Amino acid sequence: MNLVTPCGLAALALLVVDSPSHVYEAGRTIRVTTKLSLVSETVDLEMVIDGEQRDGRGGNQPSEVTLAVVHTDETVEAEEGLPARVVRTFERLDHEVLQAMGDEEVQEERDSPFEDLVLELGFDEDGELELDVVEGSEPESELLEGHVMQLSVDGLLEGAEFEADATWSLGDEAIRRALTLDLELLLFPAPEPDQDASGGGGRGGGWRGGRGPQSLTEAEAEWEGEARIEDLEGDYEGMEVAVIELEFNSEGDLPERQGGGGGGGAGGQRSLALPALLRDNTFNYELTGTLYFSMEQQRPVALEVEGTITRRTERISSRGGREVEVRSTRVGEWNQTTLFEIVEDDQ
Repeated sequence: MNLVTPCGLAALALLVVDSPSHVYEAGRTIRVTTKLSLVSETVDLEMVIDGEQRDGRGGNQPSEVTLAVVHTDETVEAEEGLPARVVRTFERLDHEVLQAMGDEEVQEERDSPFEDLVLELGFDEDGELELDVVEGSEPESELLEGHVMQLSVDGLLEGAEFEADATWSLGDEAIRRALTLDLELLLFPAPEPDQDASGGGGRGGGWRGGRGPQSLTEAEAEWEGEARIEDLEGDYEGMEVAVIELEFNSEGDLPERQGGGGGGGAGGQRSLALPALLRDNTFNYELTGTLYFSMEQQRPVALEVEGTITRRTERISSRGGREVEVRSTRVGEWNQTTLFEIVEDDQ
């Protein structure tokens, strides 16, 4: 399949030619290894039935989302330091969810249609990005949209000036790519709704629709951040690098929606299988990270990110003339490492 998308030139604009950036070289292959985990639990749970305070049921409920993606990018053609044609080979794609359900632990692995796939990305004569599946089973067409040739951290260098204590702002798209949020959506599409789970009962009930423990963050989140040069002569495993400190932040309100009462969501309460109104739902993400960049090789070396994700929800429901209010706070710890390694010809 040959897919053409108008995002090609816009993706190139992520790199500012007149400022320090990742310089691509024809014939260079880089292996990108991303390992990420989000471990969360309910730290506060309050239940009120007909105005009477009750002990919250099902509190804590720890969950963990882990993601591992390994792929190589071979730059076949480069022009003025930018990639013009890239062959991307996916070597490992793992997405796993562990969710405590009372005394039981539910494990779910999400398959990827990109397993063992080889893509070729380039530009057509009109300068638009085109994508070919050159090896492997072709995924659905919508999953082939949104891919770009650049590495995930290139956008973090937009506007960079490599001088002591220099700072610059980071935009939503650059941060989302660095955090692999685009990868999760593209490489691990959400499974179809569990037809056996009515209103939140059953194994899959609250995990559908792109929220809850299956997904890393809310799709509605808008990110902003800042980068700062910490050290121009730092060290990363024996390699001299520029050390760039990062701050990523996002906060907002989740839309009100009618639910089936189950809802993994932030509260994780699945025992109230009744029509529910979710309101006053908020999220707050505060992450910090470090990008290591080789000035000599003009490429990224590693990205490390950690921080806290907080979700607060309030749900009001009724059954048999009784009003039930459930308020909960769920906190997660984000840990991510992305390595960029040059693949030698004999590997």
